[in-house]
Amino acid sequence: MMEQSLNLKDIFRLNSDYEIDDLIDKTLLDPVQEFFSRPKKDLRGQLVQLGFSIAKRNSSVSDEKIDELSQHASHIIEMIHAGSLVVDDIQDGSLYRRGKKTLHHLHGLPVALNAGNWLYFIPFTYIGKLDISEENRSRLMQECLQTLVQGHYGQALDVGTSVHTLTQDRIESVSRAAMELKSGALVSLALKMGTLLLGGTEDYLEKLDYWGRKIGLSLQMFDDLGNIHSRKNPVKRCEDLKLHRIGHIFSVCSKAMTPEEFSLFLNLTSQLPKTNDKVEDMLKTFDIEKKAFVAAVQFLNETTSKLSRELQLQVDEFNQLLLITNKLLGAYD
Repeated sequence: MMEQSLNLKDIFRLNSDYEIDDLIDKTLLDPVQEFFSRPKKDLRGQLVQLGFSIAKRNSSVSDEKIDELSQHASHIIEMIHAGSLVVDDIQDGSLYRRGKKTLHHLHGLPVALNAGNWLYFIPFTYIGKLDISEENRSRLMQECLQTLVQGHYGQALDVGTSVHTLTQDRIESVSRAAMELKSGALVSLALKMGTLLLGGTEDYLEKLDYWGRKIGLSLQMFDDLGNIHSRKNPVKRCEDLKLHRIGHIFSVCSKAMTPEEFSLFLNLTSQLPKTNDKVEDMLKTFDIEKKAFVAAVQFLNETTSKLSRELQLQVDEFNQLLLITNKLLGAYD
């Protein structure tokens, strides 16, 4: 199926007597549309397609209608994910996203923050326009709302809980909770979209939710891993360490180092970028990048293997999952 771009101006044009369309375009729609046009991995979009492949097994909906609904579902995920990226960049003080300057650096923090917040709730307007049953519409809206709520719980852990405030033995569990909430919830929604829009049982949704969260956790592990080598984007190297984020890297370090070594590592990261060389030396000494990669690959392989068995994936569905897995592995080289 050929992907169609999301045209914000066609979908969300104001119905107003005031002549302000040009101003809304300049301060909201144009910046967001430009952000959508940037190159992206589209892993969540591919998970939407996998979810539809699974859901249509027992569906009487026509292929043409399924293609239309899957496109709508991808747009919903794209809007929510884009909103989270814009806000996350503001919270992290990031300079670049998807190969270009972040929205708050291009357009100023107030415009970017407004755009990010708008992207969180505009999907509900979009869902209201879809040609689906009221039962499916209500269920989809509830799932989107729950995803946003859980994502904010995860982000609260991520940006509000410094690794310095946790005991060493607690870091791994808190890290996984944050990753599953902030990334897993949205990946779960992507995988559930087909069942939500085509109709499906609650018990099957629960299975998709569980495995979607685990895939999302894997995705975040690789994203955190990419942050410490940043071969494709050196300016973001060790950004999570500088910000003391309780992610996959600190989790691996907490397991690889003694309390004394870990205390030293935390002290050095708190002084970045001045202590960059010493932090780099410790990462190399304890082979953290390799250990983080091995842990992420192992978790991903276990997740996809169990998912395939429990959901009884057919050959074409399993091949879709393999493509997603390989893309995930290659995305953070």
